[in-house]
Amino acid sequence: MADASRRQGDLFGSPPKYSSIPIEAHQQMLELLKELLTEALTDSAVDANDVNREDSGEQDHA
Repeated sequence: MADASRRQGDLFGSPPKYSSIPIEAHQQMLELLKELLTEALTDSAVDANDVNREDSGEQDHA
């Protein structure tokens, strides 16, 4: 069964049809997406700033 999920789909078949997002949920989804993107960007910025910082428990032996 695991092999079936890895197989490439039929290149000549019609693509799957997706349903549209209901109007009622559209605004809520936009707000959630904004929050997720903000969190992801904030976490990336913190990680990028911590790259040059030495771990508090480790000493530089060089």
